[in-house]
Amino acid sequence: MSSSTPPSNSDQVVKIDLSDYKHTGSHYKPTGNDYSFPDPGDFLKNLSRAFNKQLSTDSDLKAEFDEHYHGAEVEFTALPTGYSVVKHRRPNGHQDTEIHGHFSGTGSYASAPQFLKHAIAIMRLHLVDSLELRPQFLKEPDRLECDCVLCSRATPEASWVKKKEDQEAKGKEQEQELDA
Repeated sequence: MSSSTPPSNSDQVVKIDLSDYKHTGSHYKPTGNDYSFPDPGDFLKNLSRAFNKQLSTDSDLKAEFDEHYHGAEVEFTALPTGYSVVKHRRPNGHQDTEIHGHFSGTGSYASAPQFLKHAIAIMRLHLVDSLELRPQFLKEPDRLECDCVLCSRATPEASWVKKKEDQEAKGKEQEQELDA
């Protein structure tokens, strides 16, 4: 992490550069005239605000991270490598903020609170990366355990495996009923 000595009270701020973490996004950026790429500063402020709010209300999260941040506020200074903030102009002129770069290459996050789940998973991975990030694990997306909206979205392969498992379980249930 970017901060060297953890502060000792809530008057201090820990600056976290998520690009220091060993998790890399897809580097995907949409193309076309409807997309622009603003400085991520405002988004990072919103992400910091959402994290600090959740840290103050979620006792499990506080217990997990407080030993590292010692009650300090967290300020994110950079997105993880491979992620970008994108402004998407709709036909009606409205602009949506999207966060692109999820390793799946599909979809985007629509807000800082939505991206926060993924950022927390990346931070958790960083806490154990010396144990988890060995070359044999890098073929998977960093062994990131995340239930954000994009990580939990079913892929066609995952849907096929789940369907096959369900069919096998149903077949075993039918066999047991016939045996009984």
